[in-house]
Amino acid sequence: MKIPVFLLRIDEYNETLEYALYDVLNDFDIKCSNILIKPNFIAPKNFEISCTNPYIIYYLSKIFLRQGCDVFIGDSPAFGSAKNIAKITGLYDLVKDLPVKIIDFNKTKYKGFYYPLAKEIQDVDLVINVSKLKAHGQMGLSLCVKNYFGLVVGFNKLLAHIRYGKDHNIFSDLILKILDYIPRSINIVDGIFAMEKTGPLDGVRKKLNLVAVSDNPVALDTAIYNLIGVDINSIPLYKRALLKNLYGSKIEHIDLIRDNSFNSKVGFQYPKELKDISFRPDRVFLSFVKRFYMGLFK
Repeated sequence: MKIPVFLLRIDEYNETLEYALYDVLNDFDIKCSNILIKPNFIAPKNFEISCTNPYIIYYLSKIFLRQGCDVFIGDSPAFGSAKNIAKITGLYDLVKDLPVKIIDFNKTKYKGFYYPLAKEIQDVDLVINVSKLKAHGQMGLSLCVKNYFGLVVGFNKLLAHIRYGKDHNIFSDLILKILDYIPRSINIVDGIFAMEKTGPLDGVRKKLNLVAVSDNPVALDTAIYNLIGVDINSIPLYKRALLKNLYGSKIEHIDLIRDNSFNSKVGFQYPKELKDISFRPDRVFLSFVKRFYMGLFK
């Protein structure tokens, strides 16, 4: 059976987006008692295009609250806390009157995985993985699969970079292995306003008018790789998913349901030459200082 992937044309973060999300989510099984919305809350810097837009999270919260679900919104940002970034992006004010909880992840050591992942993924029936479409200096692009790296809690991300970052392929395998620990999920890419040229923090705004949805993160990423027309050698996560023959890594695995405006390739600039993933000791120390400083303002 082919994996459905929806490519929706959405021009603005308004109620049209809410209606479109509601319609497409009805194509999936969204019955659940509680959900975790996992956005990309990487850092406060350049948050308009580095972080998932707060209105997508707000509309998703409303949709699932109407289903009778308990809704949690959580992440483990590279810098700062999820609660602090929610305030900076405006999400906190949007959802303050809704019965939702914004959380910072607690860690649990999963047998068979290298580092502690968010305990919260064990406590919910469904994960809504809402990534930001971004160029990425180290990985080429940041989409749904990459967004799951945010489940590695806190300082362990730095440890992962230090230990496994000497090789893009090994680091990609680490991220892909996280998928083995995810419960049932629906994956969404926020590409209404994307980040191109470089990233994940310092890129340039690009209006793509795109929201993509699938219950398979590999298939969703593959659909966007093909929409952009990427060079596979510049996207190690794509290359490794194909090598492992993960279902969804080939376009023939996908039932692509798309707006007519996405029938041709979309112009999008991303790094062709990737930066080193491993972190030097001075960068680790600086990151630790930033974390400590920003932790004071949770």
